[in-house]
Amino acid sequence: MEIRSISNVEKEVINDIVSIHLDTFQGFFLTFMGRGFLKLMYRSYVEYNNSGVLVAFENDKPIGFLAYSGDLSGLYKYMIKKRLIPFAWYSMGAFFR
Repeated sequence: MEIRSISNVEKEVINDIVSIHLDTFQGFFLTFMGRGFLKLMYRSYVEYNNSGVLVAFENDKPIGFLAYSGDLSGLYKYMIKKRLIPFAWYSMGAFFR
């Protein structure tokens, strides 16, 4: 097993992270927000300074992850500043579900 931090260019890994999240956290609030919302959120973790995502790989396939931030309030401000409209769109979808 290999554990490493992922970069923003590894979009396929972010898709795998979202799939792991959806399978693991069924019935949780963030899961209810949907795949698109989760992709935006985990991309923000990867892009924002002092935040990131560690991924565990087995045979080059992601099997688990840890998203972290040393500045959650800054991360949330970053998400709102950079992705307000897409987050609002996905939030409306969750509202109507």
